[in-house]
Amino acid sequence: MEDYPLILEIDLFCGAGGTTTGSVRARIDEYQPVKVIACVNHDEKAIESHKVNHPDTLHFNEDIRSQYVIDELQRLVKYYRSKYPNAYILLWASMECTNYSKAKGGEPKDPDSRSLPNEMFRYLDAINPDYFEFENVEEFMAWGPLDENGRPKSMKRGQEYLRWVQAIKDRGYRYEKRMLDAADYGAYTSRERLFGKFAKGDLPIVWPEATHTAEPRDNMFGKLEPWKPVRDCLDFHIEGKSMFTRKKPLVENTCKRILAGLEKYVPDFEEFLMKYYGNGANVESIDQPAGTLTKKDRFCLIQTAFIDKQYRSKYNHQSINEPAGTIVSNDKHCLVTAWIDKAYTGKTNHQGINEPAGTLLTKDKFSLVQAHFIDRQYSSGSHNHSSVKKPLGAITTVPKSNLVSVKVPWIMQYNYNNVGNTVNEPSPTLLASRHHHYVAQAVYGNNLSRLEPKEADNPTMKKIKAFCRKRGIIDIKTRMLQIPELKRIQGFGDDYYLAGTKTEQKKFIGNSVVPIVVKAMMEALAHELKDEVKQVA
Repeated sequence: MEDYPLILEIDLFCGAGGTTTGSVRARIDEYQPVKVIACVNHDEKAIESHKVNHPDTLHFNEDIRSQYVIDELQRLVKYYRSKYPNAYILLWASMECTNYSKAKGGEPKDPDSRSLPNEMFRYLDAINPDYFEFENVEEFMAWGPLDENGRPKSMKRGQEYLRWVQAIKDRGYRYEKRMLDAADYGAYTSRERLFGKFAKGDLPIVWPEATHTAEPRDNMFGKLEPWKPVRDCLDFHIEGKSMFTRKKPLVENTCKRILAGLEKYVPDFEEFLMKYYGNGANVESIDQPAGTLTKKDRFCLIQTAFIDKQYRSKYNHQSINEPAGTIVSNDKHCLVTAWIDKAYTGKTNHQGINEPAGTLLTKDKFSLVQAHFIDRQYSSGSHNHSSVKKPLGAITTVPKSNLVSVKVPWIMQYNYNNVGNTVNEPSPTLLASRHHHYVAQAVYGNNLSRLEPKEADNPTMKKIKAFCRKRGIIDIKTRMLQIPELKRIQGFGDDYYLAGTKTEQKKFIGNSVVPIVVKAMMEALAHELKDEVKQVA
């Protein structure tokens, strides 16, 4: 269509292919302005997954350092420029972020991994794209030289990043950057990432306007919608396991996170997510977005319910009424019937299922706990439980949220001393590690026999049993968030195909870009370029 711009994209993608997915979902006046013509990834299973979901894209199962890939892409771009002379070529790079991220802590950094951004110079010189855009963690801006022990030199933080940006600008590009939170664009995860845009010559650089907010209020631009609750992504029909009848008793830190979530959510019978990647009370409501999804299981749904996040250092529960936290690549979110526990932080880190999920990591870190809240296990806040009425935190490569259930679910995370998140918020971040949120759930009744103190009980277990006896709670059940739940939180459909083992699939989710953010970015750019087309006409 002559009145609309055509953006031809090359995606150097990471994880499940969120950039491609978001790009092809973009629409202006029902017109699809973006066509992803090629993608590159070194992981065979990632390419297999991408091919099934995006069969019209040319796939390269190669290392981005391969000269063969660059030569082939150069020929491909030459062909498309001759076929569509008015099209815009956009190169997108989701460069490996592990060796920049603070989530790696004080471990030595891999210099080879940290040098990958320099490979972009060869792509830019060969392809000469109109736009070059990238996504990474905030710490990418602190990229600098390493000392002899493989650790960043503090006095030279950001030196390499500034050099890299200038080298690209010297090739005729203008540059802008922003930190964008996926929950602000309607995601079920509150994953926040750095996005950079390089534009050739006088081409416009435009950013999407936020559509949602953690605190809705009227302003001159109208009223923004509230963050989406991660509870919409959770299956409360899946029951967790009792924390009192396990062959291997829960360790003291896990008990501390669950107790923190109970104290925060059970009085109001709220659901939260407990995250497994922190050292503190890390719980989120399930009415908020989930936290960041990582590649490890870190979210657990806990019923009463909160999310326990397992990647921070203190109690980190989250209500399931909020977005989920970041989804990581390890299991770190646990549903404690129902709360999500985030397992990758250092303080109270639970999150409810009425909020967006936190960042999804590549490890399981989210579990569902019923009461229900989300426990974030990868952050350092002192009161970081999340309702399931909010988004989950970012999904990392080690998913760290647990759903904890006392029929008042929250999400817990397995790391450290997290409290969890309510399921009324976004999910905490989903990580790429295996410490996903889990869900926890407390069950009410009259049979209190399993709550009798035992000599082998640790001090916190005794406190939990006393808490339950006082309130008529006969059981607390926890379970890790499942792959379909993590896909929904990150923004992929239930029918989105992922190859590989469960661990690999969670890693792909936690490593991926949240599609809805890319969709918003591409639509904003396409609208601006449409105006450019009209002016030329």
